[in-house]
Amino acid sequence: EELKARLNENGGVKKIVSSNRAFAALKRDGSLVCWGCHYHGGQMPEFGCKKISNIFSTRGAFAAVDEGGAVVTWGHGAC
Repeated sequence: EELKARLNENGGVKKIVSSNRAFAALKRDGSLVCWGCHYHGGQMPEFGCKKISNIFSTRGAFAAVDEGGAVVTWGHGAC
């Protein structure tokens, strides 16, 4: 229920991507919600106040592009 509430608040979800064992949802307000296996990106890094404009995934990691064009990655380093 907590995950469902987090996904639905602030305008809902714009895009969802997945690794083998984790998911990341880009919300319409530019925030992210991640869940699943920590090793494969289920726990997102600290972004501060930056809004995310797009998100991508591999089999074990994620990459997010913020509104300024900077890229942040997390998950399994070899994937």
